[in-house]
Amino acid sequence: MQVDHQFIVGFSCEDLNALGHVPKDGMLVKCEIYGEVQVKCQLSGLPDLTLSFANPSVLNDVRFHPCVRFRPWESHQVLSFVPPDGQFKLMSYRVKKLKNTPIYVKPQLSSDAGTCRLSVLVGTRNDSGKTVDSIMVQFRLPPCVASADLTSNHGTVNILADKVSDLFCSIKDPLFLESGN
Repeated sequence: MQVDHQFIVGFSCEDLNALGHVPKDGMLVKCEIYGEVQVKCQLSGLPDLTLSFANPSVLNDVRFHPCVRFRPWESHQVLSFVPPDGQFKLMSYRVKKLKNTPIYVKPQLSSDAGTCRLSVLVGTRNDSGKTVDSIMVQFRLPPCVASADLTSNHGTVNILADKVSDLFCSIKDPLFLESGN
């Protein structure tokens, strides 16, 4: 006896790129998100599905999979589509000019007798009910940096491609945003 498993799973993956004043006040200068909606689907027949967003007006540079009907998006900002079987990218988008981010990055820079110390505090903002699956903080150091001592209280810290100029910190465990923390 063959069991027919039907399912559709969708998830959003977003990359947040932010530029801020490091030594001054830590305020954002530029912040934008590049996002994708990935779908894995195994449904029989030709189901007609719709997907709506809470605030579609913030989405820019939107690109769709060929299964998406453009007219409903153009008139009502609703995705209407008949999904193909398998895994595919339903859409990609960019959100520009963000004022707030789901995470905060607080750098502290100090120097003494030719030695410079950079401490970076990364955390999630209080936004109940939302999760952040992983965080990667990446920054470049100037070529004049002779060495770096990297430590992390949570997650891992690596030097990419064995170069001091490409450092990143990655937190892969889910971070749950709960009010009061």
